Amino acid sequence: MAIDLDIHKQLDKFRLDIHLHTDEKKLCLFGPSGAGKTMTLNCIAGLETPDEGYIRVNDTVYFHSEERCNIPPAKRKIGYVFQNYALFPHMTVLQNIIFGLRRLPKKKQLERGEHFLEVIRLTAQKDRYPSQLSGGQQQRVALARSLILEPDVLLMDEPFSALDYSLKKELKEELLAILSNYSGQTVFVTHNLEEAYDICDSIAIYSEGHIIALDKKTKLFPEPPQVRVSIAPEYTHLAELLRLD
Repeated sequence: MAIDLDIHKQLDKFRLDIHLHTDEKKLCLFGPSGAGKTMTLNCIAGLETPDEGYIRVNDTVYFHSEERCNIPPAKRKIGYVFQNYALFPHMTVLQNIIFGLRRLPKKKQLERGEHFLEVIRLTAQKDRYPSQLSGGQQQRVALARSLILEPDVLLMDEPFSALDYSLKKELKEELLAILSNYSGQTVFVTHNLEEAYDICDSIAIYSEGHIIALDKKTKLFPEPPQVRVSIAPEYTHLAELLRLD
């Protein structure tokens, strides 16, 4: 499995120029707010269209400006967990999870829905509405709604940003357990370095619309307990640029 993209997009005074090829199972896009991380996810998902370039997932072309190819979002095998989770407020937990399975027979929808309720440990809450759930529970519902579609790529945009520290730690462990049974690739966006290190295998560091470093996390930051001060010697110039120190 591989994600291969070379995209360029001008938006007012901001320009996104991203070249990325990865076959890592879990990749983090890390950097300050406004660096282009979410825009990259939106381009992969088809929610935004690059001005030029291409996007390929597992040799399937999703976008190619020269070939005038732009696959609609609904036809891309992409799961997306948004920063605010984007659950349907008028639907129950179960209804939210099975929403994308409408073309399947109802019995099959419910069978798969019940399975994912067990995976995220919310079977007892299946008839509740999003407003009746905690932030962590809402996140798990959003994750199940994406994974039930068996996407080739799972995109996650700042999924822990609205949660307190103790809940973040618990949910990081749950997320890793769930992703261990997911065969596709995950692209995870955060501006929290500890989250990036804990969850992902490799890290792409963003700055002003560009990827300025991409490497295994253990090469970027050899000493995980002190990732903010243990950046590898060959990447020390990034500490000042991103103010990681």
